[in-house]
Amino acid sequence: MRLRNPSMSVADVVTIALSAVGVSLIAYQAFRAKAAPEPSTSIAPPPTTGPLLVSGDTWALYGDSLVGGPAGSPNPGGLTPPLQKLSDSASIGFHSQGIKSTTIQQWARKTTSGELTAADTAYTVVAINLGSNDTWMTQGIDEREAIRTLVTFFAQKGATVVWIIPPTLVDTESPRREDLLQQLHEMSDQVGFVLWSPGHIDLETGPRRVHPTAEGYRQMASNLFAFLT
Repeated sequence: MRLRNPSMSVADVVTIALSAVGVSLIAYQAFRAKAAPEPSTSIAPPPTTGPLLVSGDTWALYGDSLVGGPAGSPNPGGLTPPLQKLSDSASIGFHSQGIKSTTIQQWARKTTSGELTAADTAYTVVAINLGSNDTWMTQGIDEREAIRTLVTFFAQKGATVVWIIPPTLVDTESPRREDLLQQLHEMSDQVGFVLWSPGHIDLETGPRRVHPTAEGYRQMASNLFAFLT
């Protein structure tokens, strides 16, 4: 090897080269973590011999205002009516509970407060629709343990847990969405649950387009049910 600087030995050059490689690997890993791709609607469930839901099964959906509820409930509309219709047509039992403006932390606390009594049912699948409200908090919050608590609560009862990623906003992105996505990806690997993204759907007009239109809810429900079945 011919050295440009005669004061540098071969060992010095090797040391510098190895250091450069180490820095490059660290930079690549940081980039890969930051750029973790958001799952598409075609993301595959864990290895299974068939669909996650079949005729005769029962499943549940818990979460925020996007979950909604039947007519006459405190939070009518949302995903519940179209999902109820799809489940009935497939002879699949369905339960839902949607509470407006709730966060992952709040639902995690429900697992120890006795408020999730309906979760005692032997659901085949539990879908969780949470995160939209969390992403609008101005202060960074570590949701990892709350995610673990909530997922473990349902998984211990034998359910396959599917986490619905908040819909992608069209014009104004929430400040903590990227951070939450990274945490969901990390916990999905650690705890073992399915991530499913509705992608871009039709959203209501207004200063904060965070709720789907009627057609957006129908589209989201249809895509989710097709994924599960």
